[in-house]
Amino acid sequence: TKPNIVVWTYSETASAPVYAAKLGDVKVEYKKRGVEDNTYTTTAPTNAGDYKVRFTVAATDDFGGLSEVIGLNIAKANAAVAAPTAKENLVYNGSAQALIASGSAKGGEMQYSSSKNGTYSTEVITGTNAGSYEVWYKVIGDSNHNDTEPVKINVSIAKASVDIPTVASKIYTGNRQTAENGETELYTVSENNGGINVGRYDVKLLLKDSANYHWNGKADDVSEITLDFGITKADNEWTTKPDIVGWTYGETANAPVYAAKFGDVKIEYKKASEGD
Repeated sequence: TKPNIVVWTYSETASAPVYAAKLGDVKVEYKKRGVEDNTYTTTAPTNAGDYKVRFTVAATDDFGGLSEVIGLNIAKANAAVAAPTAKENLVYNGSAQALIASGSAKGGEMQYSSSKNGTYSTEVITGTNAGSYEVWYKVIGDSNHNDTEPVKINVSIAKASVDIPTVASKIYTGNRQTAENGETELYTVSENNGGINVGRYDVKLLLKDSANYHWNGKADDVSEITLDFGITKADNEWTTKPDIVGWTYGETANAPVYAAKFGDVKIEYKKASEGD
């Protein structure tokens, strides 16, 4: 039977060589391909790689010797991969955040990159700004395991919400009034002209960083909002209660005294006998 051996994959049960000589005992030896012949050993290899297998029968006085060398390849196995997963519900917070929960590999090293053909390393990819990200991962196999093809994971960081402030109304004073809402670390006041009379006036607020923040309850692309500032009707009152001192006919008439908080005072007279 001509010497032969069926190849196998690392971690599988090794195949036994098949052979048979018409005369004599066959010695089976193995060595790594490319090394010296003095490294042959009767111990079968277990690691992946290319090997030589030598079959020999020693010559005697009664029969001649035999020698045959064949190749053997132990194929690399696939690594056992626990894939990384995308982090969920990420929201912008101003700091770098891990985009994935890291994976693992038995038989190699898990590596990550921000692009398919970029530089890979064991460092987990992070993101800071709101937006969409790609994380690529692959396994670099050890000497007994294959590398894996890059796989993409899509991850997103949402914009942080900014609560829309309330705008307090003011009571009419007769002077120009504006809303008390001022600039904050998150937004500026782009318009707050106010007014004098009772009515509604625009107050406009503009996000400073609309790439990473959005107004709560508004679409992500809305950076400026318009709110109402109201001036409400005031209660009037006498600041000087109306009065007048009587006089005697022929004397100089006394002027009435009066003052209203708002508005012009109209003074009218009639005889008491004419009723109310």
